[in-house]
Amino acid sequence: MSSSDSTQATPRGVRYRIGELTLIPWDLTLTRRDRSVPLTRKAVDVLLALQTSHGEPIGREELMKNVWRGVSVDEAALKQYVYTLRGAFRELDPDNEYIETVPRRGYRLTVPLVPDPVIPEGERGNGSAGLGATEQTRRKGLEVRWGVIMALVTLVGVASLAYVGWRALQKRETADVLAREGFVRLRRSNVPDIVEARNRFEQALQLSPDLPLALAGLAEAFARGQNASFDHARNLALESARRDPRCAECRAILGYILMTRDWKWEEAGKELQRAWEISPRDPQTCIWRAQWMIARGKFPQALDQARACLSLDPTRPASFAMLASVLYFSRQYREAVYEADKALGLHHRFQPGFKWRYRAHLLLDEDLKAITSRAQMVNSWSQASEEKMLDVMSAWNQTYRSGRRKAVAEAFLSEVSTGLALDVQRYERAVWRMWIDDLSGALEELEAGIKTRPYDMMFVAVDPIFARLQTVPRFQEVVRQVGLENTEQS
Repeated sequence: MSSSDSTQATPRGVRYRIGELTLIPWDLTLTRRDRSVPLTRKAVDVLLALQTSHGEPIGREELMKNVWRGVSVDEAALKQYVYTLRGAFRELDPDNEYIETVPRRGYRLTVPLVPDPVIPEGERGNGSAGLGATEQTRRKGLEVRWGVIMALVTLVGVASLAYVGWRALQKRETADVLAREGFVRLRRSNVPDIVEARNRFEQALQLSPDLPLALAGLAEAFARGQNASFDHARNLALESARRDPRCAECRAILGYILMTRDWKWEEAGKELQRAWEISPRDPQTCIWRAQWMIARGKFPQALDQARACLSLDPTRPASFAMLASVLYFSRQYREAVYEADKALGLHHRFQPGFKWRYRAHLLLDEDLKAITSRAQMVNSWSQASEEKMLDVMSAWNQTYRSGRRKAVAEAFLSEVSTGLALDVQRYERAVWRMWIDDLSGALEELEAGIKTRPYDMMFVAVDPIFARLQTVPRFQEVVRQVGLENTEQS
């Protein structure tokens, strides 16, 4: 019997003990004393499937087979539900680890999940023990006959409603799986995965049009993409938060869009704070709050927040990349490279890791290292082949040897000089112009960026690459247009 079967067949009066915690399958909750954390049906199924191995590791393929029963899903879905369970356990019992990842073998429970039968109040003794055996038999016979009659009257209607409800539940669960898979892909920060994430969210909404999480995911996909659909992204995020005001991810994504694309700093801060209050152990919300603090010039607070993100999940490359970015903006460039390398050690093609390493090398005047890191960054964003990346790196190095910085910067600029590429690269173009002391050209790029709103424009007031422009009125006007004239470092 699969874990999904066993969960659905669990009697209402059976719960499970796991250490000092209690799993209540029919309520989809994990509790400890007077505190409880809600779970999804599939998360409960995964937990019960882990129980069947009796403390031994169980492989990912076997877990997926037991939980999804032949339905083809991405392994990312299983990882997401394991992550959700770990978060629930940490929230109720932060001192213990309940699910262990066993390298090359799968997952196992470190604390046994033990059935704990409970007899509901309505099923306890009804005071009929004192009646005679004949009277009890007669009453039971009447009850049986009335039960048969009522069953015949309602059987067809109940069966129909049950089937409709079951189908709706199946669709909702499948939509939830698709949405979770979408988020895993989205956070890999590269073009192919963002496109695929958008497809997953759209599939989820076809199955469950009112699923707030899928709406929010689609909003983030549009905001992260290169199609400048920022109004559509914001509207989707607003709708997701309206449908479920307690959806922490919906609130966080709304805050992310208000921060990165609308530059509505006060509103963005409030949404991110609400998300954090609802789900204070979500690493992505933690990262976005740190970015908000950086943009506002609150570097000590951002550093504390980045370290908090690492403590929440030290296995996420994004957490180390976040710390690298704080160190870069704090002008601790060597330390930034060190933390970026940690991110790349966890995921060797993680684009933000290359980004902050490249930026730090620029300001350390380590030109060849900066060129190499930028080639790797471009490759990781597009997920092109390693061979293509090496060809690009070789060409840029040759250009540098023949004409130094100016020749390489001109090559960079020519590659993104038309159409959408020009719009989304305005900030990077300003960085390259600063690299070759073209201050006037950098200002023109930033002024154009006010309209096209490239992602990094939110950091313009605090980016050390623009330190020489801080007192220039045109630059101050750019900062004002982005709404950052009152930052602590502007």
